[in-house]
Amino acid sequence: PNGLVFHPDGSLIVGITMEHRLLRFDWNGGSVGAMSEWVRFDGRFNPDGMVCHDGLLYVTGSTGDRVAILDTSGRLVEMIDCGQGSDPTNCCVRDGRLWVTLGLPGQLVSYAL
Repeated sequence: PNGLVFHPDGSLIVGITMEHRLLRFDWNGGSVGAMSEWVRFDGRFNPDGMVCHDGLLYVTGSTGDRVAILDTSGRLVEMIDCGQGSDPTNCCVRDGRLWVTLGLPGQLVSYAL
C-alpha cells in the first residue's frame, strides 16, 4: 500500500501501487471495516500520493507520468500529463493550484485548477 486519503463520504481510499488500483475501506470511527476495489487503472499507471479537493480525487501515478482526476464515484474525469520520465509521486492543493512533486527530475510543479 502507498498513498491514502479520506473520501468525502468518510470512507478511506488506499492506493495499491504495484497492482494499479485503489481500495476503499468503510471507516468505523477509528478503525477500518469492509474493503472493496474502488478503481482499477491500466497497467501503465501506479497510484501513489493522493488528495481530495472540491469533490475530486487527484491521484499521482508514479509510473505513467500522469495525475488522474476522479469524481466521487471513481469515474476518470481527466488525466494530466506531467511529461515523460517525470515520476509524479505526491500532490496537494492550495490557492486554486494542484502542486505535484516529480520524483525523477526532483521538481515541484503546479497546475491551475
